[in-house]
Amino acid sequence: MAIQEAILVGVGSVGKTHLQHLTQRFNKITLVDPKIEKIKKDLEKQAGTTLEFKNSIYEISFVNESTLVVIANWGPNHYEVFKYFTKLGIKHFLIEKPLADSLKDLSTMRKYQKKHKLQIVTHIPILNAKFIKYLEMNKTMIGKPIAINIFGGAKCIATNGIHYVALANKLFVNRPIEVGGYMHSDPINPREISFKFYEGSVFWRYPEKNQLNISFSNSSKVNLKIEILYKYAKAEIYDNTFKLTKITDIEIEKLHKPSSTRYPIDMIYEGEAYENKIENNETSEIYNMLQRENSSNSNDYGFGATEDLISGVIANRIRKRITLPLGRTTKFLYFKENWNIS
Repeated sequence: MAIQEAILVGVGSVGKTHLQHLTQRFNKITLVDPKIEKIKKDLEKQAGTTLEFKNSIYEISFVNESTLVVIANWGPNHYEVFKYFTKLGIKHFLIEKPLADSLKDLSTMRKYQKKHKLQIVTHIPILNAKFIKYLEMNKTMIGKPIAINIFGGAKCIATNGIHYVALANKLFVNRPIEVGGYMHSDPINPREISFKFYEGSVFWRYPEKNQLNISFSNSSKVNLKIEILYKYAKAEIYDNTFKLTKITDIEIEKLHKPSSTRYPIDMIYEGEAYENKIENNETSEIYNMLQRENSSNSNDYGFGATEDLISGVIANRIRKRITLPLGRTTKFLYFKENWNIS
């Protein structure tokens, strides 16, 4: 059944981004937020769409099966919202990352998904970014990615890092086999001061010697940069600029020793990393996919990325590298723990 209307839970800065896309697609939208009365007037300026306002999800007792529920409130509350609307018969969900705040909630969501044949899509727009398409177009020339490095200032390994765990899972076409590193949280999360805001350095090691490295410092105000390394090439994403460079063919011929390296100075491509027009941007692609009847969520990376991120938080807690997937004992010890990530 095609999606005909929408419920948006959480109308903060992220929720308002979703609202822009929802008003382009649906004639009836219900907005749920505990502060809805304070922001109601501004939201009513959205033209051409019927908006209904609720303070709580529990004010909604009946829903049409063809409704899409967008969960954009705080991460620790995602599961509560998901469970409530699943009981009301909702089949279509778009959920902000991370999907859940604990391994237990994540596992239950996955079981619900399979049992009730739910369509669950995680909002990780970087997976539809322009630069990924450029990399795909040039894969014959540059080969397979070897390592991904993300570094910058106060960006939070949980809040933003999960994007890059999902990106690595997609580009490496695999899940990590080990995680380790160090994280420290400061009380600076703009969503809620009790939520974690992690700095530090964490690595996720993948099969075929692939690796994701994330390093953030809460003491720096510098935005993050992405580097993707190939055998002879490097992709760089900084702000909305994407550069793809390779070692010149002449220099490649000189690389006889395994330890020999050269700078990639031959420019293959330079352009926008992301799409700026809202009607064509990465989030728009996610909504287009959701609206296609019989669309599959088999390519969604949210469950894996959330589990891999939480595994990193556990590795930090016990100050040891962890082999993945999590062993039975480790998973049992931390299965029910809530990690306050959002």
